[in-house]
Amino acid sequence: MRSRSNSGAMLDVYYHQLTIILDELQHPLTGLLSNRDPKAQYYHHAWMRDNVYCCLSTWGLSLAYRKCTTDRDSEARVNQLERSVVKLMRGLMMCMMMQSDKIETFKKSQHKYDCIHAKFDAATLGAACGDYEWGHLQMDAVAIYVLLLAQMTVSGLVIVQNHDEVAFIQNLVFYLENAYKTPDFGIWERGDKTNRGQVELNASSVGMAKAALEAIHDVDLFGARGSSQSTITCMPDEITQCNITLTSLLPRESNSKECDLALLPLITYPAFAVDDVKVRGQVRSLIVEKLEGNYGCKRFLRDGFKAATEDPNRLYYESYELITFENVECEWPLGLCFLLLDALYREDKDLVDKYRKKLDTLMVPCPELGFHVLPELYYVPFNNIEEERKQPRTQERLPAGKIPHFWGHSIWILTSLICDGLLSPGELDPLNRRLSNQERLDVIVQIAPVAENFDVKLALEEENIAVETAEELAESDMKLRLFHAHVFGSLLTRLGESPKMGLTGRFAHDIIGPEATSRFYVVKDTLLAFVPYFLNKQKFYLALDHQLILKQLGLMVQYFKLNWRGLGRPIVVLLITKEFLDPLTGKLSQLYLETLLKLRTGLLDGLRVNFGSVTEFYATSSIRRLGFLERIIDEERKNPLDSQPMVTHDMMDVPLLLKTGSWGEMPRMAKRMSVFRTIMTSKDILLSPPIDIAEESNRVPKVSTQTSFLTVSSNESLLSEEASSLKLSDIDSASDSDLIKLLHSSNSLNTQLDVLVFMHNKFGLDYEIRVGESCPSVKNLLKELYRRSSEVSAWSILRYSASMLQRNMDNVTSSICQILIRRKALSVGMPPEPREHTIFSPVTLDTFNDILEQSCGYSTPMAALTQEIIKFTALIMATQVELFTGMMRIRIGLIIQVLAMEIARSLNISVDNGMEYLLKLEPYCVYELVCQLFAGREIILSFTSRKVGEGQSDLSLVKYSKKDISQLKTSMHDIEEDEDFFEDWRYDDVPSYSRGTWLRRRRIDGSLTRTPPGFYQGVWKLLAKCHDGICVEDRMLYSIWTKEMTQDEMKFDLKIEEIFSRISEPEYRQILIESMMVLAKLVEKHYKDRVYPVIKLENLCKHANHLFIAEMGERYPNMSRETLLKGTRDISNFFYDSAPSGRYGTLTYLIRSTVMFLEATNSAKKGQDSPPMDCKIS
Repeated sequence: MRSRSNSGAMLDVYYHQLTIILDELQHPLTGLLSNRDPKAQYYHHAWMRDNVYCCLSTWGLSLAYRKCTTDRDSEARVNQLERSVVKLMRGLMMCMMMQSDKIETFKKSQHKYDCIHAKFDAATLGAACGDYEWGHLQMDAVAIYVLLLAQMTVSGLVIVQNHDEVAFIQNLVFYLENAYKTPDFGIWERGDKTNRGQVELNASSVGMAKAALEAIHDVDLFGARGSSQSTITCMPDEITQCNITLTSLLPRESNSKECDLALLPLITYPAFAVDDVKVRGQVRSLIVEKLEGNYGCKRFLRDGFKAATEDPNRLYYESYELITFENVECEWPLGLCFLLLDALYREDKDLVDKYRKKLDTLMVPCPELGFHVLPELYYVPFNNIEEERKQPRTQERLPAGKIPHFWGHSIWILTSLICDGLLSPGELDPLNRRLSNQERLDVIVQIAPVAENFDVKLALEEENIAVETAEELAESDMKLRLFHAHVFGSLLTRLGESPKMGLTGRFAHDIIGPEATSRFYVVKDTLLAFVPYFLNKQKFYLALDHQLILKQLGLMVQYFKLNWRGLGRPIVVLLITKEFLDPLTGKLSQLYLETLLKLRTGLLDGLRVNFGSVTEFYATSSIRRLGFLERIIDEERKNPLDSQPMVTHDMMDVPLLLKTGSWGEMPRMAKRMSVFRTIMTSKDILLSPPIDIAEESNRVPKVSTQTSFLTVSSNESLLSEEASSLKLSDIDSASDSDLIKLLHSSNSLNTQLDVLVFMHNKFGLDYEIRVGESCPSVKNLLKELYRRSSEVSAWSILRYSASMLQRNMDNVTSSICQILIRRKALSVGMPPEPREHTIFSPVTLDTFNDILEQSCGYSTPMAALTQEIIKFTALIMATQVELFTGMMRIRIGLIIQVLAMEIARSLNISVDNGMEYLLKLEPYCVYELVCQLFAGREIILSFTSRKVGEGQSDLSLVKYSKKDISQLKTSMHDIEEDEDFFEDWRYDDVPSYSRGTWLRRRRIDGSLTRTPPGFYQGVWKLLAKCHDGICVEDRMLYSIWTKEMTQDEMKFDLKIEEIFSRISEPEYRQILIESMMVLAKLVEKHYKDRVYPVIKLENLCKHANHLFIAEMGERYPNMSRETLLKGTRDISNFFYDSAPSGRYGTLTYLIRSTVMFLEATNSAKKGQDSPPMDCKIS
C-alpha cells in the first residue's frame, strides 16, 4: 500500500495538470469549459456533454484528496476542486434554466427544434447558435448531467440551492421520461450516419436517460439538510419503458448504426444501464470485434468524420460514398479509456494492463500545456488509404482533431487515479449503480379486493371473502382514500410546478402506468391508493367485459414479474363493483367467484400472488411520500385531494330518449358501409360460398375433433329482419319524417342504429332530431345508444356507436408506443397505401384520430375494432415478445382480415358473415383470437345450441388448442438450419393436415409480416453481387443500398420490408420471400463471384408456378385447367397450398426456376463456364 506522502505527490501531478486545463478553458464568471482561442472555429462554445465528462476528473480528484488531507494545503485543494465542480454544474443548470420555455414546449411536442440546446455560449450562458443551426436534440447530454448531479449530490456536494431549482430539475426528469420514444441526434450529433439531419432512436440516449432516472429518483437535492419537498420523483413506468426500449435496441445503437462506441458508457461507468449480463457481454464483444483498433475505437462503421477521404467543404454525405470510409474510419483513444474503465470495474487485471499500456503509447506532447495528452483521434494518411482498405490495421495513423481532447483526457485521468490506487471504483459511484445489475428476488404480487359499497361487501361475505369498502378504508385508522388512476395524473400536473419560470409540471395527458398505481402514497397523515387504469369504465367499452378485466389482471401480474424493481411488493387494488354481481340473484358472478377463489390459493396463471386485505398488505407494500402535495397544502391552505372524485363506476346518466329492446341482427345500413366492402375491394378472400343461415341454425351441433374450439350459438339468425312499417332496405329513400317516426317507435337497438348511421352520414353529429318533446342531436342519441348497448353487452352496436362518436381508449397512444418501442412499425387500415397508413414514431391523440378517419372512417366499426387490436397487440407484446420474432410491422387491417377469414373457414360460412361474428364477439374473445393468431395456434369454432341471454354475444371461447399450425416447420427456418437444404429435405415427421393448411399458413405469416431468420442478411449479400438490384413487382431493391448500409443495419431491414409491405396479398408476399431466400442461398453457395443484372423476383415465382402446373396437369389429367390456374397474382392456389418440401413442394419448383435463370444468365456471359452443381430435389 502506498504511503500518504507518495500518494500526495502523485495527486499533486494530476492536480497540476487539471489546474492548467481549468485555467486554460474554464470561464471565470460562468465556470463553463470552452475553447477560448478567438481563432478557433467554435470560440466560446461550451458543449454540455463535454463539460460534464470533464467535470468528472475534477470531482474524482477531489474525492481522492479527501482521503489524503494531511495538511491545510490538501484541504484547500479539496475545497477548490469541489467549488470548481459546483460552479461548472451550476453554470450548466443556469444555461438550461434560461431555456425553460423550451422544456415546457418539449413536454407536449417532443419536436427536435423545441429541445434544450446541446451547447451554450460560455460567456453569456445563452444560446451559442440557433435552433435550426445545430442538432441540439441530444437526450444523452441532459441525461449525463442529471445522472452526475445525483451522484455528486449524494457524495456531499450541494449544487441545487432553492425550490425553483428543484422544480426545474423535476422538469428535466419529465424531459427525460420521453427519451424512450424520442428520436434524437445522438452522442455524435449526427442522427442518421449520412449526417443529413435525420433523427433516430439511439440506444445510448435511451440507456443514459434510464440511468439518470434511476439515479435521481428519491434523491434529496438539498442533501442531508433537505426534506421530502426537495426530493425528486420519477415515474417507475417510464423507467421500465426506457429499459424495454433499450433491450429491444441492443446490441445495435440505432437503425443506421449496428454497433457504436457510444454504447460503452452504458455497460460500464457512469451509466451501468444494461441489467442483463449476457447483453453487456454481447455489446462489449461487438465493439471489440468491429470497432477496436491499434489506436483506439471507431465511433461506428463507415464513419467519415475527419477521414482523409472526407470532403471538408460538405456537411452531408451522399449515400453511395459511405463505403469509401470502410476500414479507414478514424480511431478514438476515448474508446480505449472506456474499455479500461470497464476492465477496472470488472477487476480484469489482464485487460487493465493491456489498455493502460496501449493508452500510454498514444499520448502526444502538448507544448501549450507542458505535458503529454490524449488527442481526439488518429486518422489514416491519404497515401496509405488503399493499403489500409486491403489490409486493415496495418498502416500507421497520425493524431488529429482537438489536442488535447479534454473529454478523453478527463476519463484517462479518472482511470489513472483508480489504477494508481488513489481512488476506488466505488467512490465514484456513491449510489451503487454498479450493483444494480445483480439478480433480483422473485416478485410476489399482492392483490387486495375492495368493495365499492356495502351491498357488494355483503355479496362477497356470503362467499366467505372478507373485504373492506372504500368508505370503511377512508374512515379507518389508515385514512386511506381510493381514487382512479386518472386522478393521480391530475395531481401530478402540480409536480414540478414553477410559475416564476413558466413551468406547469407533468403533462396532463401522460398515462399513469401499472407500476405507479401499485404503490401507496403518503400525503401528511393521509394514505392514498389508486385503482389500475383498465378498471376505468368512463371512456371506452373494454372495461365492460369482465373476462377481459380479469385477463388484464393476470397480464399485470406477469408484467410485474418481469419488470418490478421497486422496494416493497406491488399491490393491486381490485375494486369490486356492482357490475361484478349477478343481476338476477344479487350474488357474486361465477366468473369472479372462481377467480377470487383461485387467488386465495396463491397462484394466478401459474404465478405466485398474495390475496388479502389492504390493511394486511400495508407493511409489505411499496410506499412513497408525495412531498410536492404537502408543500402545496401548506402554501395554498387547501388540499387538492378534496376536489378529486372518489372511486365510482356508475355510467353518466343520460335522458331516456330511445326505447329499449332486443338486438340480434347486424344492421343492414351499417353493414353496407362497414369494413366488409373495404376488405372485398382489396382482394377476393371468400373461402367458401355463402350458406343458408336458417338451415345452419337448425342443424345438429357439430363437435370438433380438435382439442380447441370456439362455440357459436345458432338460436338467432344473423340475417333476421325486424317487422316494421318501414323496411330497413327502404331507409335510403325514406323521408326524414319517416326515419324519425321509425326511430321513435322502434324498440330494436339495431333499427335505431341503422337510422342513426344514416342520419350521421347525411347530416352529421350535431343534427337535431325531434323525438317526442325533446330535440336531441344525433350525437346525444348515439351516446344513449352506446349506454343502452353497454347494459346488454351488444358488442357490435357498441363498436359502431363508439366509432361514430369518435371515442378513444384512454391509453391508445400509449399502446401504440408500446408496439413502436419494441422496434415494430404499426400499419392501420387495409392495403394498399394511402388507405393503409404506417406509423413509425409515437403520435399524439389528434394525429392518431386523423389517421383513423383516413384509413377506417368513423361510419364503420373498423375504427373501434382497430383500437381494440392495437390494445391487445400491446398487451401480448408486453409479456410474450418472443411471439413477434421476425416481424418488422404490425398490420392491423390484415390481422382483422385474417381473423374474419379464420372464423369463416372454421364455421364454413362466407367471409362477410365471418366478419359479422367477429364484430359480435366480446372483446375478451377477440383478445384470445389475436393471441392465438400470433402464437400460431389454429382457430377452430363450431356451432352449438347453447341458450344465450337477450343481446348477448353469439360466440364464447371454451379452451385453447394444444395443437397448432406453428408445428408445421417453416421452410425458410429450415433453410437457415440446414446447409444442404435442397439435397435432403423431408417432412415425413409432419402429420397430415386438411387441405388449405399451407395456404392459410402463408396468408397468416404474410399478414403478420413474418420473415425467416437471416432473411435480411441474405438479401444484403445478394444485392452486393447484383449490378443494379432486384425488382419486386415494379419496385427496385437497389444494390447501391449496400454501399450506404452495412449487413446488420436495421435501416436496411426497414427498406426491404417497405418494398414487400406494398404487396397487398399476404400469401403472394410469402411466396416472394421464399423465392428470395432460395435465390440468396443458391447465389451464396454456388454462384459466389458473379455480378447479375436486374433480377425480377416475380418472374422466378411465376416460372416456378408454371413448372408446377405443367406437372400437376400431367399427374391429374382430369382436373380442369381453369381450376389449376385459379389463384392470386396468376399463381395457382394449389401452389400456395403446397408444403415447402417434398417432390411437389414449392421449394422444388423455386429451386428449378432459379437455377434455370442463373444458368441462363451465366451462359449469356462469354468466356465463362458454369461450375458443376448438384441440385437434388426429388
